[in-house]
Amino acid sequence: MTEPPLLQYGLPDTQFGVITQPLPDGGIQLTVPHTLKSKITALSAGGATPTGALFMIIARSIGGLIQRVPVLSHRAVITLNRESLTIVEPNSESGMHERKWPFQAIGELRMNRYTRGVYVSIPGTDNFDLLTDLNAKIVQYVGDTLEQTLDRLRKPPVKVQSV
Repeated sequence: MTEPPLLQYGLPDTQFGVITQPLPDGGIQLTVPHTLKSKITALSAGGATPTGALFMIIARSIGGLIQRVPVLSHRAVITLNRESLTIVEPNSESGMHERKWPFQAIGELRMNRYTRGVYVSIPGTDNFDLLTDLNAKIVQYVGDTLEQTLDRLRKPPVKVQSV
């Protein structure tokens, strides 16, 4: 008699709608949804308009509950494979902005130890935090998943010899 499969209720990928897709080369693609809080924060950047300020007041008064409410658009699509790291995020012009670095250029991908965000280090080029506006559990999941995938991809692929 076989054991039934373990259901992964409560993990960030099921709880918060993060889509995790393994890639054929051992890489991974993570599609991170917006939450209502991140969407309102983006809309009200700096409270530039009265409507934006009102959204910000509502977002802060509702607090943690609003971080869990997903909305339809994606906050980020992160692809890490043996060739490159690609990050696609919305920009201020309501479009999508893609950043891409060769795999060999990646220094670190991990959860930031000091502040909320996924720390991305491309030595000599870029150092920044990603997803700082999202729920800490989502950020932790994305950071841990990227770090584990990066470690796995840095190991040489196992070659299977035919007999």
